[in-house]
Amino acid sequence: MFNTSLLCVLTVLAFASPTAPVFFVEHPHYDHGIVEDSDPLQSDFVFSNEGQGMLQIGDIKSDCGCTAATASGTEIPPGSSGIISVVFTPRGKPGVQMTQIDVASDDPSAPVKTLSVQCTYAPKLYCSPPSVQLGQLRDDQSSQETWELFLYSRDTSSLVEIKSVDTSQCPGMRVELLDTESYSKKLFRFRNIAPLPAGHYHGKVLVFTTVPKVETFEISVEANVLAKLQVVPPFLALDQRDEPWKTAVRVSPGYVQDFQVTDVISDLPGFSKSITTYENYSLLILEGSIMDCSMVGKNVEIITDVTGMEKIVLPVRVRDCE
Repeated sequence: MFNTSLLCVLTVLAFASPTAPVFFVEHPHYDHGIVEDSDPLQSDFVFSNEGQGMLQIGDIKSDCGCTAATASGTEIPPGSSGIISVVFTPRGKPGVQMTQIDVASDDPSAPVKTLSVQCTYAPKLYCSPPSVQLGQLRDDQSSQETWELFLYSRDTSSLVEIKSVDTSQCPGMRVELLDTESYSKKLFRFRNIAPLPAGHYHGKVLVFTTVPKVETFEISVEANVLAKLQVVPPFLALDQRDEPWKTAVRVSPGYVQDFQVTDVISDLPGFSKSITTYENYSLLILEGSIMDCSMVGKNVEIITDVTGMEKIVLPVRVRDCE
């Protein structure tokens, strides 16, 4: 039986330990005020070890992909200090934006210290929605669906002129500017006119305007494009070794449900395979005798009975060789 009394005693001793480190941050919150641009904002949080033992800084985690944080050091002696640098990139709709960063340490009284950064984002131009999300599409057809996006100017008294729209980085999509008369609002219509490549699609539409410092405005277009079959991983990433290696590949349905992997072939040295078919996927165990930089450029070919996807090519990548 778990001894809760012993846990309480140990906890008290840990809090009272004269040799324990103490992770102290005098100012755990930073406000950048009003910002007009979506340039990264850097905040440096000074921290110190106010205890008697060595302070160990552990994992640093943020609550969104818009934030990156690093510590100047992971071992802080008693009486010494360090810096946690946080880079926060505001984006999306105007208003107050905040991010939190959790810093783990071996301070028994506060194993996790939370820092926060905020700003009032007031861009000269912004769009709603913040990006065009096409959702899930198939790689063999265009949906012909349309999506609309509004481009707004924070200064409603100034005319925003659209000089041109560049869609060269957004293949498979057509973009139309529907409203050119409004002072502070422009309407764009996006249409999927051609099949998109399988995988995570990320396109960019560049809008050239007359707004100072925002002469080029970028609109992101994203989609999850299904192939007939899904292969994970989409390539073989292996370490160099002069001994046998083994890895696994999973083939599962995309928009084709019924399939069979009939063979796996490769000219890798000592290559062998086993194919196990389950109800919803096939598991491939691939093996070889050695793996070195001479294998870069070679492939593994998965043979299936799916029309139009009879052969799936997995490139071989060898770490520290490319």
